[in-house]
Amino acid sequence: CDRLDFIEPQDRTIGEMRLSFLPAVHPVPGVCLRVECDGRSFFYTGDTNQAPGLELMANGANLILADAGLTNAQWNPAAPHLSAGLCGELARDAGAEALILTHLRPGNDPETLLSQAQAAFPGAQLAKAGSRYVI
Repeated sequence: CDRLDFIEPQDRTIGEMRLSFLPAVHPVPGVCLRVECDGRSFFYTGDTNQAPGLELMANGANLILADAGLTNAQWNPAAPHLSAGLCGELARDAGAEALILTHLRPGNDPETLLSQAQAAFPGAQLAKAGSRYVI
């Protein structure tokens, strides 16, 4: 595979990794991504709001990196992003092991977003620049 098409991606295997894609619900084209390798899995929501199949793609993920751009009060069905609370619910309902919140909207208090995610998924954490996570 010399390149990946992220406009209309197709699931594929690269070496020992299985990559699966789900169209995002966002004003510009985007995808959600699941990577599986050696019995472990990582799910990245990318920029999306609630999307059909989102929980199914996240099911059993060892780590979810989620677009928590909005507070619960800012979220609506037409928004381009998930709320932090919805990210927590996604991780809980998918049976994930860990949840890292990313893509926080400027002006939103990170601790408020974290608290809203932790209401549904107590182990949620904020992404930190330079951090590394073992999946």
